[in-house]
Amino acid sequence: MTISLKPYSPSLDEQTVKWLQMPKIRDGFGFQGAINLISHKKWITEQEDLIFFGIFEEDGQKHIGNLLLHAYPQDPFGRYLQIYIGNESSRGRGYGMLAMKRAIEFCTESKIYKSIYLHVYEDNIAAIRLYDNLNFQ
Repeated sequence: MTISLKPYSPSLDEQTVKWLQMPKIRDGFGFQGAINLISHKKWITEQEDLIFFGIFEEDGQKHIGNLLLHAYPQDPFGRYLQIYIGNESSRGRGYGMLAMKRAIEFCTESKIYKSIYLHVYEDNIAAIRLYDNLNFQ
């Protein structure tokens, strides 16, 4: 089982918006307000210093989720990470773990980003388990 991280592109917008409209993902991120193609594109253009990847399953063709590394103002050498596996049939199969490991490798290899920050809601058991398995505190 493998995944690839590819730079996010506008061709992923439509699927991404569908995922962001799903209650499980909306609630997991604490989104409020409507999310649509226009608001999503606007949000992307307003982001400064965002590293945004699509997560692709094994053959590199099936887009299954997204991983974002935001600038973290409290630490110029840190990144704030967000991840979601939007494709329901791809959840619980270890793809989140693989994507997180790739993000950690990306930050380590950059020799710029020394820390990764994240948060999780206490009822997001799958994410807590993932972060615990990767030794996040």
